[in-house]
Amino acid sequence: MPIKVTPSLQKALYACCEKPKGTHDECKGILYRNGKVFATDTYNLILLSGGVLYDPAYEGKIVDRNGEFIDLQPIEYEKAIPHADSLYHAPEGTVADLRKVLAGIDKKTDTIRMGEEFFLKTDSLRRIFKVFEELEQTPVLYFNRTLGGTVKFQSENCIALSMPIEPYRPNLAYAENSCYDYELLGI
Repeated sequence: MPIKVTPSLQKALYACCEKPKGTHDECKGILYRNGKVFATDTYNLILLSGGVLYDPAYEGKIVDRNGEFIDLQPIEYEKAIPHADSLYHAPEGTVADLRKVLAGIDKKTDTIRMGEEFFLKTDSLRRIFKVFEELEQTPVLYFNRTLGGTVKFQSENCIALSMPIEPYRPNLAYAENSCYDYELLGI
């Protein structure tokens, strides 16, 4: 069933593409192309597909929060999305459990440790779940144990990737000081 890009869905998507310092300008807007919508902040990548309905004037354009076009060559986001068959499928109920964990921890907790290898940003997960809430869809969770622990949420019309804060990055000590340990089977 096609998705209409409503103002509330747009707001949730823009929250997923707030531009962190030092990232590309493409990350501060939403790309509309070929009936698909892409949003990213370099930690998260959201793809809406399956006949997305949006303003035809947006086709092939990156649009910022103010409705202004960003004059840049769009990134080929499709190439960044791993296929589900190359990822581990998390046990049933993991997404619901993860949502409960997020609801139960305060906003000062910056990360969730998933296994020994990586941490996910709690604000990233909250923003991703907001997009699925706007779509009224429940995603399935997949993750990659070898390529830095990328987490992939997927539903009928939406794919969301969340990149972990990897252990070798300098902000690890900070992440450990403000971390919730979440035990996910199989990691």
